[in-house]
Amino acid sequence: MKKKWNYLLVVMLALTCLFLPKQNANAQGVALNKPTVQSVKVLDGRIYVTAGNVDVNNTYKLEWEIYDGKTNRCVKSDVSYSTADTIWGISNRKIYYAKCRAVSYDSSYNMIYSDWSDAKYFISQPKVTSKSKDVKKDKITIKWKKIPGVKNYTVYVKKGNTKKWTKVKTTNGNKYVLKKFKGKAVNTFKSKYYFTIVANATVKGKKITSSKEEYFSAYSYYY
Repeated sequence: MKKKWNYLLVVMLALTCLFLPKQNANAQGVALNKPTVQSVKVLDGRIYVTAGNVDVNNTYKLEWEIYDGKTNRCVKSDVSYSTADTIWGISNRKIYYAKCRAVSYDSSYNMIYSDWSDAKYFISQPKVTSKSKDVKKDKITIKWKKIPGVKNYTVYVKKGNTKKWTKVKTTNGNKYVLKKFKGKAVNTFKSKYYFTIVANATVKGKKITSSKEEYFSAYSYYY
């Protein structure tokens, strides 16, 4: 009799397991890839970011956060539905870092998240403060605002329709006077000169530089 009951118990357990609803793996949470911040570019108060290592088949959206590199305070956040995003409203010239994470839903429509990416540090370009009075016929004085935490600044120049920038000076200061370019005396009556200032810093042992996207044009007219 005891063997019969044991047999019936086994059969009932087997039937119970057979008819129980099967658990979808997604109900426990999709294992989303930890993304990377692939690139960051700052231009005119906008931050252009792209993410890598994103499982596009399972990711619904990406959450982005921008932090002040000195205070570690989140200053901007945004959401994108592709691996690229444009984040607006960064007016201060500082060292920042960007992070992102992937977001999806399980089969029960519960929101699930990946781990946050590692931080990617970046610098806004220094703001050029030169005015028309700083542009003379035979010399150009280029000035800019310093950025906290920046080690030094590299001055690049190009002349006329030239596309390639030429490095002319790396300095700890915030001013540079150009009197000669490529061995020839400056003449702003005949040629237009372009300047871009690149900020250089070292954060956690890694060298970072700002872009060359913003520039200052210097020329004058002879009357």
